[in-house]
Amino acid sequence: MSKDYFQGRSVDEEQRRDELRYWARVVLVMIFAIALGGAMRWAFAEEKPPTYSVEDGSGNVVRILSEPCADTAPWLGLQKAEMRYEGVEYLACWFVISGVVVILDSNGDATPIPAHAFTKDEPL
Repeated sequence: MSKDYFQGRSVDEEQRRDELRYWARVVLVMIFAIALGGAMRWAFAEEKPPTYSVEDGSGNVVRILSEPCADTAPWLGLQKAEMRYEGVEYLACWFVISGVVVILDSNGDATPIPAHAFTKDEPL
């Protein structure tokens, strides 16, 4: 190689255009891949199981969920509940017997509520 190989040598304009086209394609493929991933996540997203709640008008709320209740034996079949009574949040579980939803809260109290009193919550 001679000294003048690097001196005064400019990049060929055709080569520069080819590199620009290459990187434009790379960026487009990346954008497409991200969009496709988002679309697939949206299309195959699992719906959350419905929740039901009842409110008494004075701010007391019970929401029953279709999830296993934590800290209980699985064979009991208790489901998770969220309960707010007189401004205090309680950990709770629930089960149904003869058309009555029985709420077992963290204080050990059992609260029976007629199943027909619950309404399905709207998803956010």
